Amino acid sequence: MAGAVTVAACASEAPTAARIVYRDSAGVSLVESWTPKHGQDFVWRIAEAPVLDLATSGAGAPHEFYSVADATWLSDGRIAVADGGSSQVRVFSRSGAFLYSAGREGDGPGDYQRLASVEEVAGDSLVVFDRSAKRLTILDSQRTFGRIVSLRRESNWINRPHAAGAGNFLALLSISDWPDAEGPWRALYDVVRLSPTGTVLETLERLPGHSGFRLTLKDGSPADGHPLIQTGGYLDVSPAGAVVGSGDEMSFRRYTVMGDLDYIARVPSYDVRLTESMIQAERNAMLTLMSERMRDYIAELPAPGRRPAYSDLKLDADGFVWAAEYHGLQGAGEPTAWLVFSPQGEWLGSVSTPPRFEVYEIGKEYILGLLRDDFDVEHVQVLALSR
Repeated sequence: MAGAVTVAACASEAPTAARIVYRDSAGVSLVESWTPKHGQDFVWRIAEAPVLDLATSGAGAPHEFYSVADATWLSDGRIAVADGGSSQVRVFSRSGAFLYSAGREGDGPGDYQRLASVEEVAGDSLVVFDRSAKRLTILDSQRTFGRIVSLRRESNWINRPHAAGAGNFLALLSISDWPDAEGPWRALYDVVRLSPTGTVLETLERLPGHSGFRLTLKDGSPADGHPLIQTGGYLDVSPAGAVVGSGDEMSFRRYTVMGDLDYIARVPSYDVRLTESMIQAERNAMLTLMSERMRDYIAELPAPGRRPAYSDLKLDADGFVWAAEYHGLQGAGEPTAWLVFSPQGEWLGSVSTPPRFEVYEIGKEYILGLLRDDFDVEHVQVLALSR
């Protein structure tokens, strides 16, 4: 399933006069792209060799990473990394020299239990999300502890909140209860705007989220875990606004910075069929990762009728939307193809990131992310992006 983007456009379905169709309903535009606007002539490229690798730009413990959760490029050129293994936010210079760290494991002010994200906010401060503690920690312009925003009262589960102007945040809140019955299940999310104190101001929309499966093994013990094909729900925010989608089809919704729905973009011809060979390859990939006790679990997992269209959704600072083509566990060692859409929702073409590279942030001339090498060593890297 990895590799080039698959399109199954039939002559009887696709528009004959134009590759891009605009529709408008109740003031909201629907942008339909049947083929990429630039196709093979799309000139964007991502360099595979990094221009900066924080694992090799210096020596010692600060350059050794474990369970990195996120990283962000700061407005002054420095890079902040949320390292889960050390429960620290580490800050590096533009050239990759270690400057200082903030935080430690614990539950006191400025401590972290499970780092999930780090992001720069207005006033040259950082906001750090702790998933286990369900709280945001604001670090001031000197990267020292400022204040805490508790999110504990809002939901049993909350995904990464993103800064959304005026001190507010956009986040995904789970509104689903953990299932009691055996079989497949899927979470349901609300896309919400949070106040600077963490209260819900409004709900933008509701969308399907991550999926799971519950069954009883042959030894009588219950098993919960990863389904054969993992679905998700996605939200990303940048100065250009917000993007939301579930990946059930090649479609997403763009919001303005004020939280108003701007347009809906779709690729109706995008192929999400799931073949028997794909199913077997995914089952085999799971078998290599699971313990002997879980082999029965994997054998019992049913296959859905279709695969997700994408496994990640990003919005860069210039308003371009990036959708990572889904390839599952079997394609973990392959490059990831990203469909790129214009700020107006037109599908422009595709570009690939290197194998085993997780994207955290997309800038005008860079991609910031995490590479896990063949020995599973974590490298926070900056890749050059040419447009």
